[in-house]
Amino acid sequence: MTMSDGRHVSVDAKYKGKNIKTKLAAYLESFVFNDVASGESDSISITLCDKNKKWMGNWFPEKGDDIVPSIILHNWSASGTKKTIKCGKFTIDDLSYSGPPTVCNIGAVSVPSKQGFQNTKHHKVWKNHSIKQIAADIAKKYGLKLSFEDNRNIVIKTIEQSGESDSSFFSSLCSKYGLALKVFNNKICVFNEEIYEKKKPIVTIHPSDFIGQWNYNTTIAGTYTGAKISYTSGKESKDIEVKIGSGSRILEVNEKAESRKDAEYIARGMMKSENRKTTTMSFTIMANAKIYATCCIYVKGLRKLSGKYYVEKVSQNISASEHTMSLTLHKVVS
Repeated sequence: MTMSDGRHVSVDAKYKGKNIKTKLAAYLESFVFNDVASGESDSISITLCDKNKKWMGNWFPEKGDDIVPSIILHNWSASGTKKTIKCGKFTIDDLSYSGPPTVCNIGAVSVPSKQGFQNTKHHKVWKNHSIKQIAADIAKKYGLKLSFEDNRNIVIKTIEQSGESDSSFFSSLCSKYGLALKVFNNKICVFNEEIYEKKKPIVTIHPSDFIGQWNYNTTIAGTYTGAKISYTSGKESKDIEVKIGSGSRILEVNEKAESRKDAEYIARGMMKSENRKTTTMSFTIMANAKIYATCCIYVKGLRKLSGKYYVEKVSQNISASEHTMSLTLHKVVS
């Protein structure tokens, strides 16, 4: 895939532990890598021109098999340079063919599918566990590594997992406390997005970098200055309302809490999650190996629209003619 001024990009991959770079090179029409900060799985899509029908014969990819792709940028930032973007480990979950001409499309996701993480329902009561301990137990159960980044030590007295998969249960728990969750490359990552929003921007983007249409939106809907939540006191058996912040735009949180401190954790976490949706932006640029989901960038040259943005999603698109990345962002508000 050759481009102007000597730049070109190639896709490398290991399938079931074996390198298939040569096989891909002769048939690859496009490759898409979706890198998501949280809330959904990373994914890839590989489109192949199966001109001699090898991909529906001896090279037929099986659902449930693992594939580990990488994007290699040649002469991208300067002549003679080579940069590898490791996409992570994926499990093939979708396979389709169409024609004429015969085209094979392979879809894969970063969440492990063979071990029942997403599909097997469980019944369990968790008692006196911190969120980090619950994460560690689930990670150990599936042989996954754990990365946990949150300055709070949130301990839950009792929580019931009732007929839910471990993926669904833990995702809901993280959402309740305003934590981000991502499962990729054999690792469960739990983090407080505030930690990443406070980091310095790694690049500055100008309108001249945009390819095609760009979009910006800001709205008062979903903008909150405070939040309130009620919980039932065990000693007094009465509902107690907890309020954080002030002003007229108060988020009413409909979640169960065990104590005042727990209620404050939930209310503050959910308010901040809602406020992240207030100002958003999206655009497409030429691929930049420095940019990834969860990093911050600075957008300059758009007057009041300019500022620091957190990258929620990066979609890298590789075709015969170009390598671009589409970014989905929210503005960082101090």
